[in-house]
Amino acid sequence: MARGRILLLMTLAGLLGACRPQLPAAVDYPYYAYRNSLSLELLRVERTDTATVLSLRGYYRPGWWITIDSLSFLYADGRRCALHGAEGIVPGTHKYIREAETPGEGWVAFRLFFDPLPAQAVRCDFLEGESTGAFQMLGIDLTGRPVQIAAGADGNPAEDRLPAASREPGTTTIRIHLPVEGPWTETISGDVLVEGRRPGVVRQLPVFFDRDGVAEVRFKQTHTSAARISLGIGTSQVSCWTKPGETADIYWVPNSRFLTIQRLDLQEAEVPHIRYEGAYAAVNAQYGQFPAYRLDLSAPDLFRGVRTGAEFSARVERRYAALRARLDADTALTPLQRDLSEVLLKGDVLRAMCTAEDILRLQYALEHGTDAGYRPVVLTDADFAWLSALDLSDSRLLFCDATEHLADPRIRRLTDSK
Repeated sequence: MARGRILLLMTLAGLLGACRPQLPAAVDYPYYAYRNSLSLELLRVERTDTATVLSLRGYYRPGWWITIDSLSFLYADGRRCALHGAEGIVPGTHKYIREAETPGEGWVAFRLFFDPLPAQAVRCDFLEGESTGAFQMLGIDLTGRPVQIAAGADGNPAEDRLPAASREPGTTTIRIHLPVEGPWTETISGDVLVEGRRPGVVRQLPVFFDRDGVAEVRFKQTHTSAARISLGIGTSQVSCWTKPGETADIYWVPNSRFLTIQRLDLQEAEVPHIRYEGAYAAVNAQYGQFPAYRLDLSAPDLFRGVRTGAEFSARVERRYAALRARLDADTALTPLQRDLSEVLLKGDVLRAMCTAEDILRLQYALEHGTDAGYRPVVLTDADFAWLSALDLSDSRLLFCDATEHLADPRIRRLTDSK
């Protein structure tokens, strides 16, 4: 009887073992959900029965130093795994950065040895102690599986044209979904910039994720506008255009752009890093994803020698006409991309005309080494007159972040007169 029970237990143990995920002994360039510094990059995680080894590269100015706290640890499945060895750096001391192949940049490679992680841990956190400013990398994937956007893979919806914007106020909700499956071992946080109480002013709201990697932020919105979301440092920032009163969802792989850069030597294609759901899902998916025809206000020769409002206005008008002709001739743009390009170009014109004083003062300082002696230039209604042909009453101009310029009295007089 005792022998039978032993055989049964051995069989059950074997079955349970077979059901457990087969984790790789090493993962190159693992995905991580969050990091708080661009100065440290994770290259490889190796797991053995005696240690977990992190291969890292630290970036800083040549001649400067980097240090790793001797109290660094890994955290997974409720267990701390202490640092017990290192190669290429001595924990608690300064390691000076050497000159890299790229002039002006530097890096140092090193390995950190920790106690073994729990055998079935599929993710872990790296924390350089618990002091303020310590390095953190959270949600490090140990499975080596391709990174996938959370919940669904249908892609972003198609939209034929840029929809009308809304000026009806409402309370808007944005839900952000991260791809790493919960539970989270450490609270991930970030921030979101949303429209403020006055045109051109933004508010910063905190974002906190629950243990399943989902965050929700709510805010009052007076018109169509973009929320800008970022998590820590070194993650790609994303924008989400929202309609007042709606609930929008973002499924996001926040560091996939950096992941692509890391894996160039492996010749792996970039994973789809974001999917939107909401009133402007198609707009969000296309925004910034195609060549745009923009008025570069920082171009050194654009306003060289301009000294009057009439000269400035004529220079902007000519540049706009040239860019608009190129845009109209581009047959590769989809209707939505064409609409967005037109709106963004008009937004650049508004920005140029409404900030002419600042632009010309800076141009004068660049030409003379100082703005002493600069004579202020004020644009009159006559200088703005040619903008009346641009249909500035189009609600879709809200998609170019032009609200503060649309409120300019000189623009208001143009739109009110039509």
